[in-house]
Amino acid sequence: MASVFTKVRNLSLEKAAYKFYSDKLAFHNFTHIEKAIYFAEEIINYYGLRKPPIDCEIVYCALLFHDAGYIKDHTALQFENKESYAASIAERILPQHNIPNRKIEKICAAILCTEKFAYCHTREESIVRGADITAMAAPYSEFLQMSVKIKQEQELFSKSIITWANWVNGSAEVLSHYLKESITLGRIFTPAGDGTLFKSRLQRNIQLLLLESAAPSSFGND
Repeated sequence: MASVFTKVRNLSLEKAAYKFYSDKLAFHNFTHIEKAIYFAEEIINYYGLRKPPIDCEIVYCALLFHDAGYIKDHTALQFENKESYAASIAERILPQHNIPNRKIEKICAAILCTEKFAYCHTREESIVRGADITAMAAPYSEFLQMSVKIKQEQELFSKSIITWANWVNGSAEVLSHYLKESITLGRIFTPAGDGTLFKSRLQRNIQLLLLESAAPSSFGND
């Protein structure tokens, strides 16, 4: 686990969170959570010792639960989106692990900030959102693997095959929203020149994805 979270790490809470993630999902599983926590560490380390300090417990707990219950049909459970369902799980589980109510409210707010159109109001919310989307700016080969995995999940949810052309075009449209990302914490989100490193890398990945004429056979798709 990331060193900046050493003092707030809670093994029993991690075990509790783990139960809400399914290995049936190719991307939104607990491995994604571990990677997001690693990305959060990078952002916090870049922030350094500036004041006021980051509340690492809020970031840690929010990331542990931000995709909890992702495999469930949130609409059938009467939730607007997967983020609000995940927040409801955190709200139920966190009190069992001695997290005070005032902090739970902030943790749930940070979870809600991982929704596509959400806007962050605190540093902790920005770090959680940033850690969740950093993988969009990964080297293209990693980004492509992520895209294929998310396609597999969507096919699982819809119980139908999505053509590669439809997937690429739909993904490009969704990802284009993040080119307007307002987060400024972290090296790849710090404004430089006409944008940020995140924006330039994501833009490159979208352009390369649009050039993919067929699903990569090496990832097991047709």
